[in-house]
Amino acid sequence: MTSSILGLLGQLGLSSPVGAAPADGPPPVQAGAEDETSVPTAPAPDDDDTAPDSVLAEARARRHEGAPLTALPLLEEALERLDPATLRRDPDLRALLLLELATAHDASFSLDADVEHLHRARGLLDRLVAEAEVHGYAAVLVDRALSMRDRVDERLMLGPPSSAVIPRGASSDGAEPSRRLAGRGWRIAGWTLTGLGLGATGASVAGLVLGRDANRDITQTDLPSHEPLRIDAIDRGQRSNRLAMGAGIAAGTLLTIGVTSVVIGLVLRRRARTGGRTARPTAGHRASVEGGSR
Repeated sequence: MTSSILGLLGQLGLSSPVGAAPADGPPPVQAGAEDETSVPTAPAPDDDDTAPDSVLAEARARRHEGAPLTALPLLEEALERLDPATLRRDPDLRALLLLELATAHDASFSLDADVEHLHRARGLLDRLVAEAEVHGYAAVLVDRALSMRDRVDERLMLGPPSSAVIPRGASSDGAEPSRRLAGRGWRIAGWTLTGLGLGATGASVAGLVLGRDANRDITQTDLPSHEPLRIDAIDRGQRSNRLAMGAGIAAGTLLTIGVTSVVIGLVLRRRARTGGRTARPTAGHRASVEGGSR
């Protein structure tokens, strides 16, 4: 009797009451249907402190607070973490990081007078300018980099500023190597050119001596049989005169430039050791110091 009733219900298309869900319960889950509530969803992303925009804002804030040294590792790490996809989407982001890192090094130089900061800033600015055409940086960023590179070059020429602040507890002896290096390039070039000028002076003197010997041979070859010797002596005399004149001109030029370069190098070194009190700072130098300390 029960089987016949179940068969009748199946023919009518009704579900079997066995295992059916109660009327007030949740609807049954059909086979093959996906349970949307079981699919894990990613949480909403929080603000990432390591994002390039956040790093730039934090670095600028630290620089304005007078702590640019603490911003250097943040910017360097952000440059290393910058992925190609982000660079393709916003190429100016890398230029902004390079420019801010160079600015932080420039500001750090005003604090500890370590000339290595200026060299690092110069290298970063050179990299930005070299990459401008490849990555398509904005022209205004490239112009800022070129302007800042000129200011860094001027600070490298002038040496450490007299207003450099030595952090409390730090020794000022660490700045001594950079002070000795001030104007070193000028001195090296000057001594090199001076040495070449002295060598040219020796060549000029040698030309004069050879010319004198040639003139003596010319005066002693007055017989017709000595005509070949006379012609050879005349030729040697002409070559000796050209040597003496050319070497003399070169010696004068090289000695003038060499001695001048040595003097400039010595003045720059003295200015670095005395804190720049031997000459009044230029407007460009004052602007670079004020800009780096912001």
